[in-house]
Formats: sequence, structure tokens, C-alpha cells
Amino acid sequence: MKIVITGALGLIGQNLAHIIRKSEVEAKLTSIDWLSNPPQSETEIFDEHISACFASPVALEAYLDADVIIHLAASVSVQESVDQPLETFHNNATKVLTLMEFLRGNDLSPRIIFASTGGAIVGDFDGPIDETTPAHPKSPYGASKLAAEAILDSFSRSYGFSCASLRFSNVYGPRGPRAKNVISLFCESALGTGTLRITGDGEQTRDFIFSEDICEAILAFITSDHSGVFQLGTEIATSINELAEIYRGAFPGAPLTVSHVDGLPAEVRHNVSNTQKIRDVMGFLPQTSVEEGVLATLEWYRSNYDSLAAYPAQK
Repeated sequence: MKIVITGALGLIGQNLAHIIRKSEVEAKLTSIDWLSNPPQSETEIFDEHISACFASPVALEAYLDADVIIHLAASVSVQESVDQPLETFHNNATKVLTLMEFLRGNDLSPRIIFASTGGAIVGDFDGPIDETTPAHPKSPYGASKLAAEAILDSFSRSYGFSCASLRFSNVYGPRGPRAKNVISLFCESALGTGTLRITGDGEQTRDFIFSEDICEAILAFITSDHSGVFQLGTEIATSINELAEIYRGAFPGAPLTVSHVDGLPAEVRHNVSNTQKIRDVMGFLPQTSVEEGVLATLEWYRSNYDSLAAYPAQK
């Protein structure tokens, strides 16, 4: 089996490659990521690495003999999407259409597993969200992911592709030196300045899911034929203030401080998942509590702190 992972050098891609290698799935792993000159420590887990945009001509050639495409590559910043909506839509939706049209035009039919998003698509909603919650994207990022889902669904219906769109909640974990989620930023700050920077009042909530749990779910979809949209999360809402307390508890001898700054535009206030569908269909149940996951992530950052500055920045 040949598995092509786009955005493979990101947080999820790196962890997924290790999960696949430890599983019973025998696969040739091809990495596609537009990071230039990546460190060997990130690429050596793959059989092949291509430094390019996933929709570029050199990358498209890699799909010709692919059995599974796991599409993780994306412009993921909500705030950058507010400033650059056209670029975000181009990267997250138009390029997906380019990929699907290449597959269709070459009579290829690999299984497609797409990394979508839950909260950004639904927007502000008072209660747990699932696949049936009406979509009201609050940011261009959320709109671009919703458009990509629609493209995949239309190609499934029109041409018979097997596509699963997995709506991730807030993923965090180790092996993400370029990740800019709140947990990675808190890890860097806790080990550096000692001040945790919180936007707004900190009472906004998120459904934090550990990278290993997300990757186990993706692994299950690799050998499954289930298609459509699936919400992934823990069904547990954690406020940013509660998250900060976990970090403060991890540094009893050197108390961390907290600073609050203005809230961000287009930020969703509350986000928690209802994962009944994926539990019923796939038996998926996350195994890692947010405290366990945060401490494991913090340990990775502590072990790699001196080398973090040497990691190349994502272009």
C-alpha cells in the first residue's frame, strides 16, 4: 500500500507517520510538504519526501500510484485568513479542486482522508457540535474548509471517489516544532519567559484532543471504506484559564505568571464536540486526558527546547 501524506512535516503528519510505522499497516509512506530544507530527523520516517506544494506538478506525480491520500496540508491560521482570505481559500479549497481534477483526469481512485475542522466551520454555537450542526463559518479559514468538504463530497457523488472528511477539534501534541496552537505556545512560554499570554478573558473553551488519539482515528480510516463527514474530539470543554492552571501546576518551584491581551477577531468563543457518529461507526474513543497530553507535550518541548530555534520556519 502506498500512502501519500500532504503537510506531512506538520504536527499531525509527523505523529501519524510514527503511528503507522508502529501499526500492522504495511505501507510505503510518501511525504509532501512545502517546507524547504527540512531536517533529516523529520523526513527519515518516510520512504520518500517531496518538498513542494501538494498541488504542484512535481507533487501530483506522486499520486499516480497512491492507494491512500491523507490530506493534511493547509493554511491553518484563523487570523491570517482574516487578513488574507483569498490566499487562504486558494490554498485550502482551490488546490483541493486541482488535486481532485488531476485524479479524475488520470482515472485514479485513491482513498481520500481529509483533515477538516469543526469549530471554525460551525462558528459560534451554544452546545456540542456534530456533523448536523448548521455551518456558519466565522472566518475565511472555516469557509475554505467547508468549501473543500463540498468539493470532496461532489466528487464522491459524481465520480465515485471514497472520501472521508474528519472534522478535528483542537489538536496538540509533541513533534510540532512549528505548531502555533495555544498549547505549543504555552509550552514555549513556560520554558522561556515564564509568562503565559492569554487572549481575552481566558474563559473561551476548546475541545483539546491529543495528536496520538487523532492519529489512531486516521489510521482506522485508512483501512475503512466509511465516507462522509465525521466530528472528532473528546466531548470535554476546557477553558484557556483551566489550561493555564495545568501549566502552573507543572512548575511549582518556579511559578508561572499569566498576562491577558485583547481578544482576536473571528475567534470562536466556545467549541466542544459531539462524537456520537464516529463512536457508533468506528468505535473511536480518545484515550488521553488533556492534563496527560499537556504534560507529555511539555516534556517533548523540554527535551527539545535547545534545538527548537534551529528548526526551519514554515514558508
